[in-house]
Amino acid sequence: MKIVGIVILVLIVLVVGGVLLARWLLRRALKRVMGTLADALIEAMRESALCAPPPPRVHLVPATDSPWDHETQAEESAGGLRTLGFEPGGVYEIAEVYGITLQVFTLTEERVYAVLYDHVQQGVWVDFVIRHEDDGVLTVSNVPLHDAVAPPWSRLVQDTEASLPELYQRLLSEAEDRPRRRVSAEDFPATFERSHAREMDWRNLRGGPTEEEIRRSAAGTGEEVTDDVVAATREQQAAAAAEGVTVLLKERFQAANP
Repeated sequence: MKIVGIVILVLIVLVVGGVLLARWLLRRALKRVMGTLADALIEAMRESALCAPPPPRVHLVPATDSPWDHETQAEESAGGLRTLGFEPGGVYEIAEVYGITLQVFTLTEERVYAVLYDHVQQGVWVDFVIRHEDDGVLTVSNVPLHDAVAPPWSRLVQDTEASLPELYQRLLSEAEDRPRRRVSAEDFPATFERSHAREMDWRNLRGGPTEEEIRRSAAGTGEEVTDDVVAATREQQAAAAAEGVTVLLKERFQAANP
């Protein structure tokens, strides 16, 4: 599901910045006086977590009472989705990923998901998603990042300037006449988790993003990166991909040997 793929994209882009960040996080912390060293190290760990590679498996958990980092923008988007007829569902955080809150909305009759995201660094965006019975996925999103590569079953259309009504109409105009899977707010967490695993397995079996793909993802943010940063990011992503393949193989072994 491309609603998952965009989260993965955001995390991959942040890894590029994380390579730069890691070079001075610890140095900055150690320069603090001893009285604030613990706080400085905690902040360094928080910032490093924001730039960690996407985990191979995730789990959605109910969000806290005040989950939004950009509350005004999130509430405006939620109101816009309700105006379009979408029914609000649960608000979640990703247990394995720091800094992302999401809320699912459903338009049951049309079999369309809308997912409202709030990332502590990247801000608020909305995905409109159609899932087909043949496992194909169409997503129309206003996320301000650009993916360098996508799974063969997934199609992403981006328009960062469109209003929510315009974005939804774009989804309808791009949609193909193929059977759609039903949508369910109750089933969404399990659907999200399975879709994340499917896409991460595909990405990890490729060995992670290539250097060219890393450059394209970084270019989508306007970030200028050196060859050293690209190489370091590639090395980090390749190591994470290898760990992800290990997780997949372990799951397959356990399934075959209950």
